[in-house]
Amino acid sequence: MLRSYNVLGSLFSCFNSKCKRGVGYLVLLLFCYFVTGISVSYANEEKSLLKKADKHFNAEEYEMALKKYQTLYDNDNKDGHVSYHLGVCILKFRADKASSLSYLQRAQAMMPHKNLPDEFYFYLGEAYHLNYQFDAAIKAFTKFLGEKGHKIDDDIILSKIKASKFAKELVNNPVDVTIENLGPNVNSPYPDYDPLITTDESLIVFTSERPGNKGGLLNEKYKADKTKGHYNEDIFISHKTPDSSWSKPESIGDNINTIGHDASVGLSPDGQELFIYRKNLEDPGSIYSSRHDGDLWTTPVPAGRNINSKYVEERASITADGTEIYFSSNRPEGRGGMDIYKVKLIANDIWSKPINLGKVINSSSNESAPFIHPSGKILYFSSTAHNSMGGYDIFMSKFEDGEWTTPVNLGHPINTVNDDMNFVLSADGQNGYYASIRPNGYGDQDIYKVKMPLSNVRITMVKGVILGGDNLKPVPAKISVVDRLIGEKVKYIYNPNPKTGKYLMIFPPGRNYDMIIDAEGYKPSMVNIYVPNQSYFFELYQEIILQPINGFGEKLGQEITVKNVFYDIRKPQDEITSDIIGLHKDKMDETQSDKNYEALLNIIKELIMTTDSVLLRDSLDKRIKEIPPFGVEDDQLLELVLDVINRSDSIGIKEKTVPAVSVGKSYFYNSTEMEKVVIDGDTMLVLPSFSAQDTSLIKRKEKKDGTKEINYKIPKNERKQVVKVNLTFDVNSFKIKEEEYSIIDNIAQLASKKATLGIELYGYTDAQGDELFNQQLAKSRVQEIAKYLVEKKGMGSNRLLIEAVGELNPIANNKTEEGRRLNRRVELILVDVETQEK
Repeated sequence: MLRSYNVLGSLFSCFNSKCKRGVGYLVLLLFCYFVTGISVSYANEEKSLLKKADKHFNAEEYEMALKKYQTLYDNDNKDGHVSYHLGVCILKFRADKASSLSYLQRAQAMMPHKNLPDEFYFYLGEAYHLNYQFDAAIKAFTKFLGEKGHKIDDDIILSKIKASKFAKELVNNPVDVTIENLGPNVNSPYPDYDPLITTDESLIVFTSERPGNKGGLLNEKYKADKTKGHYNEDIFISHKTPDSSWSKPESIGDNINTIGHDASVGLSPDGQELFIYRKNLEDPGSIYSSRHDGDLWTTPVPAGRNINSKYVEERASITADGTEIYFSSNRPEGRGGMDIYKVKLIANDIWSKPINLGKVINSSSNESAPFIHPSGKILYFSSTAHNSMGGYDIFMSKFEDGEWTTPVNLGHPINTVNDDMNFVLSADGQNGYYASIRPNGYGDQDIYKVKMPLSNVRITMVKGVILGGDNLKPVPAKISVVDRLIGEKVKYIYNPNPKTGKYLMIFPPGRNYDMIIDAEGYKPSMVNIYVPNQSYFFELYQEIILQPINGFGEKLGQEITVKNVFYDIRKPQDEITSDIIGLHKDKMDETQSDKNYEALLNIIKELIMTTDSVLLRDSLDKRIKEIPPFGVEDDQLLELVLDVINRSDSIGIKEKTVPAVSVGKSYFYNSTEMEKVVIDGDTMLVLPSFSAQDTSLIKRKEKKDGTKEINYKIPKNERKQVVKVNLTFDVNSFKIKEEEYSIIDNIAQLASKKATLGIELYGYTDAQGDELFNQQLAKSRVQEIAKYLVEKKGMGSNRLLIEAVGELNPIANNKTEEGRRLNRRVELILVDVETQEK
């Protein structure tokens, strides 16, 4: 106030004295006064902002500090202190960490060496490393290591130097892979990560921190906060479309996504069980499980106390047979940081105590994001150790001779100088999916697909559908699998989708399995599958059809039919050309070489790997346009593609399906001996097993002409009665009553269900009249029915056994009219003679 009074007083005095330059002097003094005041005001404001920024920085609140340093830098980019702290904040907080280098270089240029902050060269080394300037990074780290009194452990600095050297080596020797961003339907400007795929790559589940997530912008206490808030993790689902792109993602649902952190961390190979990471104020981080029930996912439940603890468990992966779960945890008994553990299934939903994978896999740093391949022999995980390029890299280890091999870095460009995590691999080993920060991404972490180098994956993927009833609709069912080789049940229960009936299973080669199908409304059936001892990836498509066998108003049994189509997706290209394209090559331009079909083969492979072939047909016209010209008309290419689809998946395109290997069985409940099978300690009765790959259901005797037949005329004690009915006749008549024809037709239809079924006819009369006449009358009655079955119903005479009994063996009193009516009969018996051939 004193300064203002003196200035104004001088101005007033000068103005009153009417000095010659009074007005000009007045204006000049006023300008100086206001400029001085504004400068002081701005200086004070910037000093206050810098003080707040430094306070946030020292408290490691890098996001808040970054905003303030950025404002200060925009006002004056010549302040080395601000440039340094802004660069460090970017390293600590931002996704584009590489952009920190320009700020640190500016700080170095503006500040004398003696004034540089203590940790300057450490952060400068990190910035160089993130910009792939590895020699400069090594120089900066080495300089920092030689400085006295630095507060960072020497081992950390040495590990940084080692990472730069190793990164330089990997970048100079890249692996031959193709990496592609999954595109804007999956990725956003916000963090997108934790990709999970079904084994057939038809569905992807992932985690995202994007607008619209449940709860909106929330602070660390999960309260709405538009200033300091962030979008917490939510889970999304996207489906593979017919043109092999991905659909717009949808939230997995409010019964899974909460206002806390909900992340997708594991998916069973059949896509029916999802593992979820949850974190909130009450829980530092635990694993939950949810099952796919039709169109919805069930409310998540904790994975179990032997998996979860009071510490952090953040990733999980289950084996194809469901007997082991691999997960990461920072519990104190580990080797340091996050370690990878596994638990084994003891009984239904009861897991063993966790087993640390040991020093070969786990280090004193962090190992996380385990993914056990469906083969059960290959483990992928992320680590900041094991010759990492810097940050998290993806590694692979194989289980050989009872031990895990030394982890191998997947190499560059799969791994980068940023964090590369959450790697999952398709069953055939061709496509990997993972999260990474890369140039030209959509912002922050994106999800990428990498086409892996060719490798042999010795597993068989079984995809199929269970249908039931006369209208062939999906049937709710459960599938248990028994390994015949070791005589033990594979403990995991496969749950086909109740809405679609589809299931997916993974088997190692050279094994023999019984699939126990427990479908709603049917007795449990057992189907044997032999998995060939192949040395590469193999696929089996199945269609399992369950139908009731009805007769006389009741359910007498059931029929099961299995259609199989094998397709070897991993055949060499020249074999595919000869097998498939060779069938059509006469229609094509002979001047074209096989390599010209590469684009077409890639499309064919993608079509085959899609679950629902029906949808593919709607988009074939579009797909054909993507194929370069081959000197062949579009309709001929369409024919070729359709042929490939038909050969690979008989389930999808019924009207154009190439005949597949189809086998079946008919069982009658009142005569079939059920087998006892123990499942999870419970004994259940199951219809006897039959081979899903055997084209001959029964052994048959050779006839002289080379054909085979069954001898139905065998001792009665070797025949199994399926159903028995009595047909009644009028007095002294062998004419079939009109109302009896439907009964005979029903028996004939039942006999057609199974080659081992035959019909026995026993003729009877009442006790009135001459005995010889009655004997002939009984014979005429059975002959009349046999004639109808052969001539009208097409039944072979070798499947009929007839016998005239006469008035013997009455079933009622011959002294009454009603009794005599019941005795005038033919017993028609459907029998099964399958036990005669051993």
